Amino acid sequence: MRKKNNLIFRNLSRNKLIFIVAILISALAGCVGLFLLRRGSSAESTLRFVSIVHRHGDRAPSFSYPLDPYKGESFWPEGLGNLLQKGKVRMYEFGLFLRRRYGGFISSKYSAAETYVISSIRNRCLMSAELVLAGLYPPDGIQIWNQDLPWQPIPVHSIPTPCDDMIRVTKHCWLLSKETEQWKIFLNEEVNKDQAFLSYLSKSTGVECKTMEDINRIKDNLNVVRQQGLPLPKWADDVYPNKIYSFTNLKSLHQRQSSTMIKLSSGADQLLLNACLNNA
Repeated sequence: MRKKNNLIFRNLSRNKLIFIVAILISALAGCVGLFLLRRGSSAESTLRFVSIVHRHGDRAPSFSYPLDPYKGESFWPEGLGNLLQKGKVRMYEFGLFLRRRYGGFISSKYSAAETYVISSIRNRCLMSAELVLAGLYPPDGIQIWNQDLPWQPIPVHSIPTPCDDMIRVTKHCWLLSKETEQWKIFLNEEVNKDQAFLSYLSKSTGVECKTMEDINRIKDNLNVVRQQGLPLPKWADDVYPNKIYSFTNLKSLHQRQSSTMIKLSSGADQLLLNACLNNA
């Protein structure tokens, strides 16, 4: 019996995975063989399960500061935080890549009994999932419903935000929230040791920078600007990327986190892994 292929599109938090631009998480599990890597071999295929993890496609900045030279619809017509045209192309091409790589193992025709897709509830993640599926499952044979449109609708499921303890992980945990608050206090104490840096950022951006979150939002904006090939604002030359990253990298200092926080934070990853293994 053919096993079900699972695609899971997930919006990871920054402290769990450094983003290789483009964004969302998916897991693809299916009946696949080794002959793609060992063509011509007479050995019996032993590979039975594959998981592919990735983020959503390129997106617009999630935040625009008052003195931002790149703001408004002229630069981000899709809206802040939403999937860019480049991101749409990347996701569709990723679906084509999966079709080339696993064609012959994954059926050419989409089957609801064979493939189940789940995504974070964010628009950019849902759209990324749909674009990957457009490349992975172009309509074939009787599934062609419009000769001029090589696409077919495939359901993408999402988890309501209050219940999400596996993908975006927004389900409340009072103990983790308590531990996280203590961790934020430590981070912000470290940030406030350099008032000259905070003052420079505040003056340059028009945002009153006091916390690690303020610095992270500015870093995210500059990251997207650079990734899209736009010239960085002149003020950023003195602080980006080295100075800003020296602060935001504090979040990766897990040795300063409590053992309870580390254990609870890893729980979501375990739930995602279990979901993949249970559908193998």
